[in-house]
Order: sequence, then structure tokens, then C-alpha cells
Amino acid sequence: MTIDQIKLGEDYTDIKADLKFLTHKTDIIDSVFMGYITEFQKMYPNVNIEYEGITDYANDVSLRLTTGDWGDICMVPTSVDKDELENFFTNFGTKDQLSKPKPKSVKD
Repeated sequence: MTIDQIKLGEDYTDIKADLKFLTHKTDIIDSVFMGYITEFQKMYPNVNIEYEGITDYANDVSLRLTTGDWGDICMVPTSVDKDELENFFTNFGTKDQLSKPKPKSVKD
């Protein structure tokens, strides 16, 4: 199954994981992002999510990418060249693949 075939809230609902998101949006960690976690955990209750706010995002994350100590999910820092993306990030598909309409779920 590819990422564009996953039915959100239906597939993999029994998955257990701990995820760390790095973010430059330090002002909304305790508000907006907590709301995201609450909603996500309604579908995936066994996924623990932590946001880590970083004020000097481009520099700090670029350095952490080279050491492997960067968590699980982050926005791509502007300091990473396009040619280097595959060295640090997983490709989830092309823009065309990911922009296709999703199949309707049974609940829709």
C-alpha cells in the first residue's frame, strides 16, 4: 500500500508509535498543535506526539539532520539543497500522485 492509498482513520488504527515533530512555530505549540494532537489521537490513540519548538530553525535543524538527532518529522529547512533531500527525507510520491482524489471511505 502506498501513502496515497491509506484511508485516514480506517487503516492502521492499531499502530503504536512515538513521533517527534520539529517546528519553527514556537508560538502555537501549546495551543494549535495540541488541538492537532487531540484530533489525531481520536483516530490513532496509540500514537504519542511531541512537538519541539526551535527558534533558529534553519541552522539548528540543518545541524541536527547531519547527526541524525532530529526527531521524526520536520519542515525542510531552507538550507538543505534540493539535491540533498533524498539524503535526509523519505519520498512519499510525486505531486501528481499525492494530489489525486482520495477514495471515499465507508463512513463518507
